[in-house]
Amino acid sequence: MFTWIDGNVNTLIATLNPNSIILNQKAASYFCDVRFVSVGLDSEKKLVAIHPVTKQELDLSIFTPQQLHKISIGNGYAKVSNTNLNTMIANQINRELNNVKFNCYFDEESKHLIIDLNQEVKKEN
Repeated sequence: MFTWIDGNVNTLIATLNPNSIILNQKAASYFCDVRFVSVGLDSEKKLVAIHPVTKQELDLSIFTPQQLHKISIGNGYAKVSNTNLNTMIANQINRELNNVKFNCYFDEESKHLIIDLNQEVKKEN
């Protein structure tokens, strides 16, 4: 008898490195129509929010140019590159970010992808 193993095709995962946040295909799907994002950090709850900035939000100058981060969309992933941002995140969790994977979820109400720095995806041996 087979024991069926869960896949991760529907799991949203963010991989943090010293200079970038890489979103898996499922997480990246929320950003396919944008070129810029804004990123927020909740130090108390240890959450990172990535907001897809729409053309309308750009036109209305809702975010300052300093608050915008370019998002690169690849085949099956998205990447936000910013060493200073990732240094701030690393300082929040008191550890280096070398391919550290975290679970995330998309909050439909706020339109934020939330990376939960309390929920690291552990490697299975």
